[in-house]
Amino acid sequence: MSTSFKRFSYTAAFAVIAVATSALAPAAAATQGADAPKAATVLGTRLPADRTDDPNGQKNSPNGQNDPDDASPQSGSPSEESEAPSQNPSNNTENKASPGSSGATPADAPSASAAPADTPSTPTGDFDIDGNGKLVRYKGSATDVTIPDSVKVIGEYAFKQTGVVKAKIPATVVEIEKGAFFGCSALTTVEFEDTDAKPSQLTKIGELAFYRTGAFKETALPRSVTSLGRSVFSKSGIQKISLPAGVTEIPDEAFFRASHLSDVAVSDNVEKIGYRAFGRTGSLKALKVVGANGQVSTGFPSKLKAIGKYAFWYSPITEVTFPAGMESIGDDAFDRSNLTKVTFNKGLKSIGDGAFAGTDITDLTIPDSVVEAKGAMRAMRKLVTLHIGKGVGPDQLDGSFFGTKSLKTITVSQENPNYKTIANVLFNGEGTKLIAIPLGRTFDNDTVKKYRVPAGVREIASSAFSGSDFKEIDFPSSVRTIGDFAFSHSALKRLELPSSVESIGENAFSECTSLESADVGGAVKIGASAFSNDSALKSVNLHPELNRLKEIGAFAFFYSGLEKVKTPDSLATIGERAFCANQSLLEIRFGSGLATIGEMALADTPKLRSIEVAEGNPVFSDDSRKMLYAKRENGLHLVACAGGSVGSDVRVKDGTVAIEDSAFFGVASMRSLHLPEGLKTLGSRSFEDATNLSNVDFPDSLEVVGGFNNTVSLHKVDFGTQITSIDRAFTGRTPERIIVRGGKNGKYDQTYGNSNETVSAYFGEGMTDIRYTDGRLPKVLVLPRSLKDFELGGDTSGNEARRASAVFYVAAEPGSSAWKLVREKMSNAGMDPNKQLKRYAPMSVTTQSRTSQGKVTVTVNVRGGVAEGSHQARILTVGSGSTKASDWVEAKSVGDGYQATLTYDVPASGQKVKVEVRDHTELTVQKDVTAGNDPGPSPTPTASPSSSPSISPTVSPTASPSATSSPSASDGPTASPTASPTASPTSTSSPTATASPTAQPGAPSAENAFVIGGKEVLFGRAGDTPLVGDWDGDGIATPGVKRGNTYYLVNSIRGGKADVVFSYGRAGDTPLVGDWDGDGSQTISVRRGHTFYLNTGLEGGSAEATFMFGRDGDTPVVGDWNGDGKDTLAVRRGSVFYFTDRLAGGKATSEFTAGDGKEVALAGRWISGQKTDTIGLVSDGTFQILDQKGAGGYLSQVARAPRYLSGVFADEEPDTLALHG
Repeated sequence: MSTSFKRFSYTAAFAVIAVATSALAPAAAATQGADAPKAATVLGTRLPADRTDDPNGQKNSPNGQNDPDDASPQSGSPSEESEAPSQNPSNNTENKASPGSSGATPADAPSASAAPADTPSTPTGDFDIDGNGKLVRYKGSATDVTIPDSVKVIGEYAFKQTGVVKAKIPATVVEIEKGAFFGCSALTTVEFEDTDAKPSQLTKIGELAFYRTGAFKETALPRSVTSLGRSVFSKSGIQKISLPAGVTEIPDEAFFRASHLSDVAVSDNVEKIGYRAFGRTGSLKALKVVGANGQVSTGFPSKLKAIGKYAFWYSPITEVTFPAGMESIGDDAFDRSNLTKVTFNKGLKSIGDGAFAGTDITDLTIPDSVVEAKGAMRAMRKLVTLHIGKGVGPDQLDGSFFGTKSLKTITVSQENPNYKTIANVLFNGEGTKLIAIPLGRTFDNDTVKKYRVPAGVREIASSAFSGSDFKEIDFPSSVRTIGDFAFSHSALKRLELPSSVESIGENAFSECTSLESADVGGAVKIGASAFSNDSALKSVNLHPELNRLKEIGAFAFFYSGLEKVKTPDSLATIGERAFCANQSLLEIRFGSGLATIGEMALADTPKLRSIEVAEGNPVFSDDSRKMLYAKRENGLHLVACAGGSVGSDVRVKDGTVAIEDSAFFGVASMRSLHLPEGLKTLGSRSFEDATNLSNVDFPDSLEVVGGFNNTVSLHKVDFGTQITSIDRAFTGRTPERIIVRGGKNGKYDQTYGNSNETVSAYFGEGMTDIRYTDGRLPKVLVLPRSLKDFELGGDTSGNEARRASAVFYVAAEPGSSAWKLVREKMSNAGMDPNKQLKRYAPMSVTTQSRTSQGKVTVTVNVRGGVAEGSHQARILTVGSGSTKASDWVEAKSVGDGYQATLTYDVPASGQKVKVEVRDHTELTVQKDVTAGNDPGPSPTPTASPSSSPSISPTVSPTASPSATSSPSASDGPTASPTASPTASPTSTSSPTATASPTAQPGAPSAENAFVIGGKEVLFGRAGDTPLVGDWDGDGIATPGVKRGNTYYLVNSIRGGKADVVFSYGRAGDTPLVGDWDGDGSQTISVRRGHTFYLNTGLEGGSAEATFMFGRDGDTPVVGDWNGDGKDTLAVRRGSVFYFTDRLAGGKATSEFTAGDGKEVALAGRWISGQKTDTIGLVSDGTFQILDQKGAGGYLSQVARAPRYLSGVFADEEPDTLALHG
């Protein structure tokens, strides 16, 4: 080339981006061409895409309940170097994405290699340049690259992840497109030709152009540049940059996580700073502003009008002065920055919610020009003095003072008609609404900690007294409404509301841990969680004599200390969990008008001794004040029981067709339970924590079974022949023996249990769908001819010893559909069907009897059953109302069967005698021998198959209060591990990650193998629970495993020792990976039953918050459903998905039905351009992407594997699937 390149200065020559080249290495191979459309990759299958998305802003929940102002996410560190998952030397690359693993590099693209630094020019054959002058792809190996003069546009991802160290860009280039130098980790210098004689024509630098260029430290862009794209320097190593005068907008995430950025010069012409533009720039303390005449000042440009959401989030900036033309400051714009002082000029119109949350500002004056200030002061923990200007509109400040615990003084402009202060307390202009009381103030009567609300006040606004230290409030008779969170976390000891009160808001008195008594006055409605977690609250007066109260909301008195409750006849509705977890509750009376009680309303009330229902109630009734029943459309339902009085031997009333959710929750006194014939349904969690329950008589009519969670004394269950669904009924502990005699298109789904090993499971005819995807495999498993769907996986496939010793039986001939199905699934799980699969023959019994001197001797011959263990027999003598059983006698092996000899007395008149036999599964078969010899066999009970569908609950997820206190050791994650770390594991096999990715990668070759982007990485041990997540916030998901309650994580896609090790929660918890606070990195929280324990750091300790969402048997899915950058939950119940957009309990924000409940459900932004996560379903080698409404979209084939995970495994790629063995 003839062009002469010179170093740039603004008087002549080039803009130069330069840095020392020490300790830098070329990156991976060159990537795809610019004209190849960006697409989602699902294990080698690419999907259509047109990614143009721009991350939406984030917003904390109202009043900061989910994002405490004084808590920030923490990153974990390795506990010890010697304890880690297994090493995998051949995969121990330090690159975040292994070469070839991202799915973005064409298989035929040549690799980049290092070239001498003084290479004088680059061969033109190294560039793909189309007819319009676009450089589509750099395919050379030189590291010092000179782009030809013929190039007008540097195309999308033209240099992506190449080893380029230095690039020279001619003046002819007018645009640098998206991701042009994306991931060029060795790039240190970019020279722009820009002289007076030949000025640069470059006007636009696209999004992600220099994303993740870690060695790139300094630049001054050409004077011609006017437009920068989103994330243009995000996660780069940039330290110093000067933006030309033509750039008037700093785009979204322009420098997000550019943690070394300390020197930024911008033009005085800049009008907007975008979303997270300088978020997490840990070294930037101020902006330099270059004026029209070249003078440099510090602060903000004079023409700046808008600062976006989270623009300076976690910034070290300490002091700002906003220019006169400034119009809006976005939500959380300076959240958790180091600000200590702000100065406003006239012109500002809007201050966003939490704009200065978590800062150290002590004095704030809202300018007269500001009209909107909703939540503006939220979580300003050090704010002492506040002045409100004349323009702030009505209702703007309701709930805005949550967390302002140091506030002492509030003043209001005399020209503002919407607000005023009375004795330093903020009211609306009319004085009818009390808005806020400064928490750091002192009052004349502070010695008694009592406040008198002025006469005429009709409403206490949201959060008005939240966190206050008043022990007593004197309310006037004018008060009508108590707002949400009005007195939450306050020091109230006694509450007496006047009869004028009509409504008590959600969480109005929640977390008032000193509150001992409450009088709700004339309230018509008590809102959700109104008195939740008031552990000292012993009494509440609901005023039955006024007969006004109509509704008690969900969780209203959750975990309070109430002892006796009497509700008025006017009360019609009690919400879910309204009195749940009241450990001291002794008596409760319901009135004649009660029509609805939400699920678990009385759950976990172990001392409850009396449930009374007023006469004349058409729906509810009590049975001797011990059990609460309800008349439903399909018959009588048992709703709840008084666990403190039911005793050890419990009988459910005849005619009962259903036992509802949590009816016997926590009833520790119950040891045996007798259920009536005709009963069809046992609800979810119906017997949870009934820890002494050891015997249950199940009727043959039973169809749906749920809720034996943590019934640790229940060692055997024997169900009848009508089963349609047993869906994850034994979470926490699985009985050693499970018998399902038959079903009607029956389904059994076993979850993980903390029991000793399951000995056996027997499933009779009519059971069609049996799954052990996340459960423990029994040693002996008997399956029926009717079997249509059978799954093995999860921890089952992770326990080699258990798999090797298990024996499966099928009650069908070899070659039948059931036989072939089981054989296939066993093979896929690494079992040997030739040795471990047997044909099952039902047990049959014949007898021969002889009588001598009043004694009867009977010879019992048994055929069939399982060969493992022993066969046994005994005598049953059945009399009027009682059955007497002899001891079991072991049968000896005789020929192809078993034989036992039993003796019994000649039965009295009216008695019957039966022989009962059982095999190792403890399935029993009976034969009547009263009449003597009867050599004919008695068949095993079977059920005729039916087309009746399984019954699935459809109730929406439940409400829950936000928990702000750390859970105790008994109910939440704990700080220390439950067991000492084990010795460092070793790989179970050599890795197979050296092969190039193919269009259809195979399944993992080992039980500790991750297949990511077509490459296999060995990490952890067989039996570990696999995880993937972006642990360090660099945009790439990497492996991790859970072993017991200890987590091992690596920050690159490799095997070897863990980078981070910590313990959290319990071994049986379900780990959930998510970016809970929107900081760009993912952490691990856990779900235990239906309770979620939040953790925003990679370390142990107490949960930062807890809440309940959904039911215990639901399957959780984590995703960012509304595009605000923060992950929340969804739960799947059968084929229904319930979504929530906040980290709190409550009703689902949306729901849809998709699939059949059998697929693996994952979340991701599967296609470029998606702005929210959506659900993807994996089933039988097919992956389907759903939209936000649950409609099916793209289909792709995937390899079969025991587990699937999802994440972003390569820079700026959509989410894809990973497989695990």
